[in-house]
Amino acid sequence: MPGCDNIVIIGFMGCGKSTVAAELAHLCGWRVLDLDDVIVATAGKTIPEIFAEEGEGFFRSLETSALRGLLGRKGLVVATGGGVVTRKENWPLMRELGPVVFLRTAPDVLRDRLQSPSGRPLADGLSWQDIKSRYQQRLPLYQQADVIVDVTDESPAEVARIILRAIENGLDEKHG
Repeated sequence: MPGCDNIVIIGFMGCGKSTVAAELAHLCGWRVLDLDDVIVATAGKTIPEIFAEEGEGFFRSLETSALRGLLGRKGLVVATGGGVVTRKENWPLMRELGPVVFLRTAPDVLRDRLQSPSGRPLADGLSWQDIKSRYQQRLPLYQQADVIVDVTDESPAEVARIILRAIENGLDEKHG
């Protein structure tokens, strides 16, 4: 529907990537693909198990392989993990798939969403200061996206509409 093959959603844990991806896929008539689900199916383990047993480096290599495996596919809205931006080799893969969209969220909103035990291996056991520091470290990477949408005060459905408009207008808009 939009003038691209796929759309890739990036952002920090808790920003709403999976929810917005589902809304966007519905609007486009496409499929949602959660990169973490691909990794779990490939590894035969949950994300927390992969982190605990193999470490973050191994997980990141699985993430890169999963992205590579999507090349050539069309009609997908890909929800990525929050750390996908930390490996340089992931950027050309994401861009080959389609426009990369960063869901920017206010840190206090993230704090509220991440307070309960989450099953997110990089959130569980970290202090708010650690999480905030990680967010600040990744922010310049996230900001390399083709489209940036501030999702702090928007519903997932509205965010999906904003993304679609930006892509249809040639990716020259940044919202928020």
